[in-house]
Amino acid sequence: MDCQTIVLNYTHPDRDAEALSTALELAYRHESELLLLHSNGACCKESCQRQYLYSEEELIQQINKANGYGVPVSVKIVDEQSPLQEALSHLAQHDLLVVGDSHADCFSSKVSTVLAGKVCYPSQVEPLAQAV
Repeated sequence: MDCQTIVLNYTHPDRDAEALSTALELAYRHESELLLLHSNGACCKESCQRQYLYSEEELIQQINKANGYGVPVSVKIVDEQSPLQEALSHLAQHDLLVVGDSHADCFSSKVSTVLAGKVCYPSQVEPLAQAV
């Protein structure tokens, strides 16, 4: 698979640390750019509700801590009540969407079968150290 841009649906550093790490690894492997998409609101479950929207500076600090690969990362903050819909709209425009395992149920029922192959969860990705 050739990936120019990978999108990460990012909600919170505690919930999505593994998704961020996976997205950075995939971007490194494919020599891609990473678009970190951060939005407020809920996916489809109460447990996905976020009440705090991080600033771009806070997000960049979180990314820099995890980005040992030097992957180019851009940040898009959307104060949106439907982060799921926002992420899905990016799915059509980009090559791959990385979603935290905790959001798998939210996304799996909403993604069309045509686009399902473009959604990736950390549990599906073999770590880089094992892949080599």
